[in-house]
Amino acid sequence: IKYKMTGEPIYAKYIAGGLSCMIISAILNPCDVIKGRMQVQSQKMVSGRRYRSFFQSGSLILREEGISGLLRGLTPSMLREASYSSLRLGLYSPTKNLCISSTGSDKDSFLVKITAGLVSGAIGSSIANPTDLIKIRFQTRLPEQPKPYKNTLHAFIHIYKYEGGIQGLYRGVVPTCLRASILTSAQLASYDHSKYLLREYRILEDGPHMHIIAAIISGLVTTTASSPVDVIKTRIMNTKGKGIYKGPIDCFIKSVKTGGIRVLWRGWVPNYLRLGPHFVLSLPLFEQLRRLFGADYL
Repeated sequence: IKYKMTGEPIYAKYIAGGLSCMIISAILNPCDVIKGRMQVQSQKMVSGRRYRSFFQSGSLILREEGISGLLRGLTPSMLREASYSSLRLGLYSPTKNLCISSTGSDKDSFLVKITAGLVSGAIGSSIANPTDLIKIRFQTRLPEQPKPYKNTLHAFIHIYKYEGGIQGLYRGVVPTCLRASILTSAQLASYDHSKYLLREYRILEDGPHMHIIAAIISGLVTTTASSPVDVIKTRIMNTKGKGIYKGPIDCFIKSVKTGGIRVLWRGWVPNYLRLGPHFVLSLPLFEQLRRLFGADYL
């Protein structure tokens, strides 16, 4: 099956997107665990600030829980990337082309790139929400807390059975979609447009060197833009039953009220230490896998 507009295999973008992010997410899973712990510690009423910085938090988790503590949530993380990243990265180019053809916009329009990222991110995250929920539950559990699930499959069944069925599995879907839309839009629009500017001003030609430079820029932009909704999403997903928040807005108000505006960027360093290297590795890998499977560079 081919796209009439580009002649590229329809599967290439999706496989390249999912596979590249699965590989890098597996490597950077410890950063995800540390970020989650830092974001929810005040919500869990931990005395003092148990997780104070990235390296202190990593050392503490390693000392108390061993290497398995830093690898928590790896299975649901892989399931998440296989669904979420395949869709958000795979749908970006078709959505951008659709926006261009339906509105007559310029192919290099930054607004079109932002819109394409918002749409593809929302679609991917809405479908993959249950895997994201379970990943966060595994990663944010403190060592003294009882293990709530035997494994990933048991987590799916338990949440479905005791937390409201499908509604329980889609807890936090609104902030998740908001975060994914902002993240994907910031990531792919800044990456795509950085490449365009580097070509336009003849700084670099399209290739691995350009991809790495554009990915570094994308990592800084995306971490800063997505951090507030990431904190809110993590806190909502970490609650069980009726929870302590009525919704994303209530979570935002309560979080800022108790922790100040800076709480919205809590975990920025571990988040960047995850997203920055993730983008620098996964986006160039994504580009090469696109070529391998018969598609052009983004």
